Amino acid sequence: MQHAEAIRARVAPVYQTMRPYDPCHDLFHVERVVRNARALARLEGADEEFCVAAAYLHDLDRAGRADALGDARAHLAAIGAPAPFAARVMEAVERHKDKSFAPGGKRDMSIEAAVLGDADKLEAIGAIGIARAFSFGGLKGRALWDGAPTDVPDVYVSGKMGTTVQHFYDKLLRLQADFNTASGRKLGEERTAFLRAYLDQFFREWDATS
Repeated sequence: MQHAEAIRARVAPVYQTMRPYDPCHDLFHVERVVRNARALARLEGADEEFCVAAAYLHDLDRAGRADALGDARAHLAAIGAPAPFAARVMEAVERHKDKSFAPGGKRDMSIEAAVLGDADKLEAIGAIGIARAFSFGGLKGRALWDGAPTDVPDVYVSGKMGTTVQHFYDKLLRLQADFNTASGRKLGEERTAFLRAYLDQFFREWDATS
């Protein structure tokens, strides 16, 4: 884990000093993704160090870096990561956000990229996913909901304005069918069920029927 720990030492200050502060994509989020990636790597037989290193680099764009991929490569070069190691980490960083329901779909990816993608998806669902969704909606000035009928669009467009509840239908509820690994899908089942139960309760309270 020498390379992964060296990367953490370099990127931690980047996430800790992001401005404006984003609690949805801070160092706590990154560390949770790291823990998810470790667990999934062990379950799926992926290389744990590649997965952890990529997890530490996966959200530099959210930390305000204009050239996040360039910064990730620079961090890898600065720690003296061998070229094959750096290439595998960068492939995971570049492709982990691919989704079948987003423009471009899913590209072929290594098991490490698949693990990182699933580790990040797990953060978007369940109790933490709900907390992050409403926190991010507040940062962007989005209403909780506006009472409008919810719908599932043909294609998900990141950054589209709308209510936070609609975001559940745009993206979050669709992640369960989009996990890359069997372990990710299994771990996601309980969290996705929690999303659905939460929405049921939300709508009952909205309508004053609960």
